[in-house]
Amino acid sequence: MLEASKQVLLDQLIDAYCEERLDASQMERLEGLLINDPAAQSYYLARVDLHNSLRWRINSETTRRALGELKKAGVGVPPSDQRKREVVSLRWWPWAAAAAIALFVFLSQWRNSDRGKETIPPVARSGHPVDNEQKTAVEDSLAEIIESRGAVWAKKPDGPLSAGKFHLQAGMARLRFKNGSTVSLRGPASFELRDSDSFYLHEGTLTAFVPPQAQGFAVSTPSVRVTEAGTEYGLHRGANITKLAVFRGEIEAEVDSDYLGLKQTFRLTRNDGMAVDHYGAVTTSIIGDHHCFAGLRQAPDLHIPQVANGSFEYPKTDRFTSMAPAGWELLAHPVANADLMDVSAGTILAGENGEGVPAAPLGRQWAYLNARTFADGRSVYTSMHQSVGLVVAGVTYELKAMVGRQKGLAECEYEIGLYAGSRSDGPVSRLQVWRSPALPPAGKALPVCLTYHSPLHTPYRDDELFIVIRAIPGDKPGVRRILIDDVRLSILRP
Repeated sequence: MLEASKQVLLDQLIDAYCEERLDASQMERLEGLLINDPAAQSYYLARVDLHNSLRWRINSETTRRALGELKKAGVGVPPSDQRKREVVSLRWWPWAAAAAIALFVFLSQWRNSDRGKETIPPVARSGHPVDNEQKTAVEDSLAEIIESRGAVWAKKPDGPLSAGKFHLQAGMARLRFKNGSTVSLRGPASFELRDSDSFYLHEGTLTAFVPPQAQGFAVSTPSVRVTEAGTEYGLHRGANITKLAVFRGEIEAEVDSDYLGLKQTFRLTRNDGMAVDHYGAVTTSIIGDHHCFAGLRQAPDLHIPQVANGSFEYPKTDRFTSMAPAGWELLAHPVANADLMDVSAGTILAGENGEGVPAAPLGRQWAYLNARTFADGRSVYTSMHQSVGLVVAGVTYELKAMVGRQKGLAECEYEIGLYAGSRSDGPVSRLQVWRSPALPPAGKALPVCLTYHSPLHTPYRDDELFIVIRAIPGDKPGVRRILIDDVRLSILRP
């Protein structure tokens, strides 16, 4: 019978051991309590066995051997009905089996010193014992199949997928890579895994979701290579054509054209698409060509912010346009413009138009917002905004952009911020607004990097999240203009 005081002390030491806060003196004390005390050993093993029964099925040959040797040594295990009646803290269950093995190792070494019997090599406290072949297979794996519907394989994969070629004859399969990217395929599809950051489609249809943290992940075909994290898109490779459609975010597509003998790079944003024929001839601005990817898309996670057309490359312009950039909504303030106080906003070509516009950091175009002050003191300004997902509580957002100033125009102050609102009402409630965090000199561009921590108990949880940018009128009469490019929003990892 185990004394109550000794049981309390054992509980404290075992908890400390499993929470990895046991120092050397406490370890010696635990060992001293277990040596030559079958009741203490039985109590220790009962706790371990209970946790295994509740939370972890032990299927390792090494673990079974260890428990078997403990029982041969005379350490009893209470019957199952008694174990069910015991109340044990579950906070240390992941280490329970490892703790049993550690006890066995200690006891077997002690018995070895007295009886000359062979001891079992120790195993790591922090996880399951793994043989070398299994460990190598896990380390070499590049992706795993997380969903399958009627999938028929030419050679069915056995476990995680390593580097090599695969052929899905029919059905659907969804793969997940270690960086969190997922690729969904519909058969027939032939593909190849080369490393952890690349997927090569020889033939077939897929959709890819690449989260913001998966920087550098690329999906390729013989004629197209697609990169950019924080995006979702579809890719179809047929005998005579390759199709690409963007569902969320903005991607960069590199086309290797045998017909033209050169490589071309295109940027595509949400709802945009392109096609490349077998000669390498490219057709762009294909809108809404998503039907061939039906049934493959994942339900989007609206808690991951996605900026559409953050490069402002759409619509294309030869000089400048007063149209709203794709994905953004432009407003003139005041809205009731009864006096025809003209003010414009839209996209403007960088560098090449001879009007002092600096080179665009991303692509060939800037977005521009104008503000105008009249001689009588009246003013008008423009703003643009975009819904980028839902407000997440308890996280830190990072908002990045490039701002520029055109030569020959006065310095223009501006505001950039995050708002909560709804699809119907637009941005309504300020979360965080920054006024002119960087003011570039004439003909130059400067980066802006801002952070906002969303409170854990924010009242705006799951409201629409908006990016809002507006030009601010000056005190003196005249037109002012702010240039914006490469807008990005992400959630910082803790």
